[in-house]
Amino acid sequence: HKAETRINEVAQAQQAIQTETQTWPDLYAAMKGIADSVVVAKTEIDQTKSVIASKEAETSQIVQEMKKMMEGVTTMNKKNEMENAQIKQDMRKMMEEMTTMSTRQEVAKIKVKEVTAQGEERTGMAMRAFETRLQETTSQIAVKIDSHDTG
Repeated sequence: HKAETRINEVAQAQQAIQTETQTWPDLYAAMKGIADSVVVAKTEIDQTKSVIASKEAETSQIVQEMKKMMEGVTTMNKKNEMENAQIKQDMRKMMEEMTTMSTRQEVAKIKVKEVTAQGEERTGMAMRAFETRLQETTSQIAVKIDSHDTG
């Protein structure tokens, strides 16, 4: 009986070995399929990483270009602000000069009026003096003519 049990155990063990041996090719094929899938997945991951790295480089370049552009805009704004400040200062200076010139012109007009009035007064006085002198001279000539005629 023990020998029979032992024979059965050996037969079962042989059966198990045979079953295991038959499933190894299937297992190997499944493992190879998994390995192939891992290789494909790794290749796709590497390609995706490459695309991402490329996009990151492009993005980095775009960001750098935008930074340069913004620096340029900032520089232009500062330059414009400086130019605007200079223009404002120039405009203030011009307005001050125009105000000064306007004031001088008003003063000059007043002086011209004063000089004109003085000139007219002097001319009037000179004309009256001339008329008086002319009348005196005319009177003297008339007296001389009369005294010459009567004499």
